[in-house]
Amino acid sequence: MRRKFLRLLAAASLMGALGACATADTVRDAPASAGVSDVFQAPYDKVAAATLDTLRGLRVNITGSNEDQDGTKIQVTKSANLFSWGEVGRVIVERKPPPGTTATPVRVYWEKRSTLQLTGTSQGDFSQELFKGIRERLARP
Repeated sequence: MRRKFLRLLAAASLMGALGACATADTVRDAPASAGVSDVFQAPYDKVAAATLDTLRGLRVNITGSNEDQDGTKIQVTKSANLFSWGEVGRVIVERKPPPGTTATPVRVYWEKRSTLQLTGTSQGDFSQELFKGIRERLARP
């Protein structure tokens, strides 16, 4: 009886963990305001180019991107490895500057693939690394 209960508990836990997985679709379809953002004192085109260049150097896979009147949306993944199930994310370079500025906001929404995942890159760590890379590229002559 106890063994049967433990199997049922394990199955329920596994189903709950699998049901709470982040996917490229859940991240892509999250509200545009989701995640963390930073504002860069440069024109949209320069910030978008610096963002793409930085992403290419961060060991992530760019799985899709599109540009519209609101800006550029880039979907990224980080592959599973020995210490992580992987992560999925979305980066938005907003075309419209905040009122009264010529700055360009960049918003990052990043999730680990599993809510049970203790290792891997957090949203804070990924966004800090991305924002630092954008600043460095914008500072170049």
